[in-house]
Amino acid sequence: MVYLENNGNTIKILDGHLRVEAMKELGFDKIASLISTLDDAYTPNKQVNRLTIIQEQKMLKLALERVSIEKLSSSLGISIETLRGRSQILNGIDSEVVSLLSDKHIPRATFDILKKMKPLRQIEVANIMVSFANFSKSFALHLLIQNETKRIEEIYGANTLKLVIAKSYINKLLDNAKILHWLLEKNPEYLNELKKYLRLIL
Repeated sequence: MVYLENNGNTIKILDGHLRVEAMKELGFDKIASLISTLDDAYTPNKQVNRLTIIQEQKMLKLALERVSIEKLSSSLGISIETLRGRSQILNGIDSEVVSLLSDKHIPRATFDILKKMKPLRQIEVANIMVSFANFSKSFALHLLIQNETKRIEEIYGANTLKLVIAKSYINKLLDNAKILHWLLEKNPEYLNELKKYLRLIL
């Protein structure tokens, strides 16, 4: 960010001094800049949108394709473990979700919750979060638990139906005098198990 003084004859750098030095070392003689109408770095800077986690992750991935993680760690002053963790935030996140949330400021913890969901559910939850403009960990956790509760209810319903059918079938078997006598004479332990099963599902 620069401010033009003396009718544009003097360029004063307000922000990005280190970037200018880096560009000089790389041999650049021109650099795209924001021109401030104020001789003040703070006022324009507070209007600048900071990088989202997804944007940061994409930049790290691109950087790691060009330099080693050790060199990048040293340059940024970040430990290799932290750098590796940051570069893997989107592992397990569906590409459509990444696209939906790319310009949103999402807490890292929210991505951890999303990873516990299947891809289709991730997309559904991402759309819900966008529509509510709520990307918090607690909201994502609520949506995860809601989904798990629904799944358990579906499983419970299916299992209950199976138990009712099994109970009805066993009762019919034991109501048959021939089968009952055969079990008593040949396999009384089976009869005991069947009766025990009936008691459990009553």
